[in-house]
Amino acid sequence: YATLAEVAGGIAILVSLIYVGYQVRQSNRFATAENMRFITDSSVFDPFDFATIARGMNDFNGLGLEEQGEFHRYMFKLLNHYNVIVETRKIGLVTQSTLDNWTAGVATVIVTNGGEQWWLGGGKSLIGMEERRSALEDYILKKKDEITPFNKTFQWMDIQ
Repeated sequence: YATLAEVAGGIAILVSLIYVGYQVRQSNRFATAENMRFITDSSVFDPFDFATIARGMNDFNGLGLEEQGEFHRYMFKLLNHYNVIVETRKIGLVTQSTLDNWTAGVATVIVTNGGEQWWLGGGKSLIGMEERRSALEDYILKKKDEITPFNKTFQWMDIQ
């Protein structure tokens, strides 16, 4: 009976471990799904004045102080959102393709005339760690000829 009890106990432990592994995997899938929902549900344009953002992409330095503040808040939100995506990728809760798409998307805003003015005027300090900032700048440098500025892709945003 002792041997039978040990075998039964071993099987019970094995079944418990398999069940815990299943629960952990389910939990990770749920967390990944929640992160993807966060990414798709949150618009970086809300609650900003769209026309100011469009003019800021054209010429940040030509904006008045209030409009520069509005554009700065938009860029701050965009970069914070990007930082969240980078961090959640590090722990495996978003896919690499999602991060790549966001890197490309952020780059399209930074390479606009106004985005570059904002970035070089100090905005790049908001990106977080130097490593992340360098990775984004390297991406832009490598793909500069391939990146279409956001306000040129959506020409109705190319306003003065």
